[in-house]
Amino acid sequence: MLELTPVPQPKSEKQDQLIEAMAQKVHKYGMEVPAIFLGEMMKPASFALGQTMHAFGFIPATYGLSEDMMHQLGFILDDRQKLEKFLVRVEELAKQR
Repeated sequence: MLELTPVPQPKSEKQDQLIEAMAQKVHKYGMEVPAIFLGEMMKPASFALGQTMHAFGFIPATYGLSEDMMHQLGFILDDRQKLEKFLVRVEELAKQR
């Protein structure tokens, strides 16, 4: 019998933690300009990328990464406001440098 996996739910606090962690990682390596450039460039395709993350989120889980984290990244990409929040945070960290 076919067993369906429940659909993951967006978790705002988890997404905020991921946004902050990604922004800090970008800042740590001094990659603010490329991150902002690529982030702005992929805004039109972000929804499609988010849906791809949902569809293939199980693949990184086979290598030990959290499937929930992959789905939360997909939810961030689905929502342009969340993507903008990430880019603004990267810009704030770049100004501190």
